[in-house]
Amino acid sequence: MRADERRIRLWLIVFRRKKVSVRELAEKLEVCPRTIRYDIAHMISSYPIDTVRGKYTGCVKLEDDEITLNGSLTEKQIDFLFHLWAGMNGQEAATMWSIIETVTSPKDKRFVL
Repeated sequence: MRADERRIRLWLIVFRRKKVSVRELAEKLEVCPRTIRYDIAHMISSYPIDTVRGKYTGCVKLEDDEITLNGSLTEKQIDFLFHLWAGMNGQEAATMWSIIETVTSPKDKRFVL
């Protein structure tokens, strides 16, 4: 899984669950906790997420429970878009990526992906 896809999946997990441990994210996305920490450091200025220090790995939480997404696709539909995107090249892949980013981004205009 590419880093950009993993980061969107990470965002969607945090968005749906509101608060999730770094360890759980690492298990769900099949990477090490260190990778999740790098992803969070990369994402924190673009997504409405916050981190909470913990004794072992800490957690990631939604900054505001009232945040909604631009799109209302199900997880299965988003997985399907990722599947299609993986088989594309060039402009088609770029267009599909822009669709994925649009439907998974927060509605709040402060957060631009």
